[in-house]
Amino acid sequence: ADFVNAVAGAARAYAAMRAIRAAWLRGGTSKGLFFRERDLPPAGAARDSLILAALGSPDPSGIQLNGVGGGISSTSKVAIVSESKRQGFEINYLFGQVEIKDRYINWQGSCGNLSAGVGIFALAEGFVKAAPPSEGESSQLIRVWQENQGYGMNVHVPLTVDAPFPEASDSASRLMTLAGVPGQEPPIYVEMLEPHQGKPLLPTGKATETMQLLDGSPVEATLVTAGNPTVFIPAESAGLHGSELPSEMDYSKVLPLVDHLRAQAAPLFGIELSDQPRVAFVSAPKDYTTSSGDQVSASAVDLLSRISTPGRI
Repeated sequence: ADFVNAVAGAARAYAAMRAIRAAWLRGGTSKGLFFRERDLPPAGAARDSLILAALGSPDPSGIQLNGVGGGISSTSKVAIVSESKRQGFEINYLFGQVEIKDRYINWQGSCGNLSAGVGIFALAEGFVKAAPPSEGESSQLIRVWQENQGYGMNVHVPLTVDAPFPEASDSASRLMTLAGVPGQEPPIYVEMLEPHQGKPLLPTGKATETMQLLDGSPVEATLVTAGNPTVFIPAESAGLHGSELPSEMDYSKVLPLVDHLRAQAAPLFGIELSDQPRVAFVSAPKDYTTSSGDQVSASAVDLLSRISTPGRI
């Protein structure tokens, strides 16, 4: 009887469902659920509830088994796309960071990774007409307005990006490898146009500020408003080498420090504490291994950085 009731309950729930057009796309090292704005309720509780359910949040287990989210902040994201009426732009892009264990979506920040997916989505959904292949042109420019933070982006999407790339030797120059993502893909370049939103790039007017570590000792930090407000500190001050992989981090020590620094920095940025600001741990070049297992020589980079994202580095 219990089984029959459970099946009947599931059937009733299924019958009550309605389909909403969406796309599950990767951009850079993030994945997100992309919606057309016109398919969603207006901004507010109803829209948030729908998105939370689609991603599988809140989930006390942290795995989002009841939705498409992947249980980490990099895969618990949403992009809402609409036609822009702003002069000089074709597309509006609104980003939401969907909390995994809490019933909350943060609409204050942005995601540079998913910006690359906005161009693909805009073409696929007909917001922008695909340009035909032409000699001397390798990409199509799509002008995007980032709604959360109020700045423009130029997204350069490779022409015929949805078509198979030929195996000819000259195609290698058009493909790239991204650590953590198997295989090779055509690159999508994103230019951020004055992403400090008209605010000073250095919010305090100074190149460095003295902040406090968890033990009360001072650390020199640089605060930058460019896209997501970010605090830059030396990796060694946090006991890091700067080349650690996410799986090698001692999160019981690192995350409390991240939250401690963010709480100090938010008033200096003039913002409320949320998923922002972020914290970047910076170090001098050194040999390191990527998350894909590839070896990178110190001579190939100018610096190393490990950057916070909600719940992870």
